[in-house]
Amino acid sequence: MNSISPEKKTAKYYDIVYADRMNDDLAQEELHLITSYLTKPASIIDIGCGSGRHLIPLSQLGYHVLGIEPLKSMVQIIQ
Repeated sequence: MNSISPEKKTAKYYDIVYADRMNDDLAQEELHLITSYLTKPASIIDIGCGSGRHLIPLSQLGYHVLGIEPLKSMVQIIQ
């Protein structure tokens, strides 16, 4: 029996599966759409932030971002 929880499996493979979408045109379009509605310094809540696909770049752009993620193993990837 495998001792790895489904949560840890999800976190382990999330970035591998979505690696091609992390910095692609779609991600850039999503960030452009989000930022087009905001002026700095804006505060953003990223619900279901996963491993930080939007959270990290928005933070780097100078927005105040709060990420909410129920999977502890995904939060550990961000840290």
